Amino acid sequence: MRESRALYLQNKFRWEKQPCDFVLRFMKRMTFQERGLSGVLIPLNGLFSATFRGHRARKTRHEEQDLEHVQKFLKNLGVDEQSANEAASKIQATYRGHRLRKMDQEELDVTHVEELMKSLGLDEHSANEAASKIQV
Repeated sequence: MRESRALYLQNKFRWEKQPCDFVLRFMKRMTFQERGLSGVLIPLNGLFSATFRGHRARKTRHEEQDLEHVQKFLKNLGVDEQSANEAASKIQATYRGHRLRKMDQEELDVTHVEELMKSLGLDEHSANEAASKIQV
């Protein structure tokens, strides 16, 4: 009997990307009826809240463990937190500068190609045709 209900739901809501509230309520009611608890409605808000609180507690615990690991690593290196922060800032700034220069170089390459096409009197369509002839 449960399989036929499941097939009914699958056929009725096949194109739904996420199940709507009606489907969730129907499925919840179905399981309560099978258990003989059809008159009892258990609010799921408490369950969702407890699940989220557990998720948040686990996430916080992992972040604290990561922080302890980093602090132990810095202590073993003999580096204080202030100098480690300064070094990290320098590394980040260096990488950002590298990425910006790389983006600027790509833009310069594109403008150079556009200027070259203008000087040769080619539009984009004829340049693509010429490139396809050369590649063949």
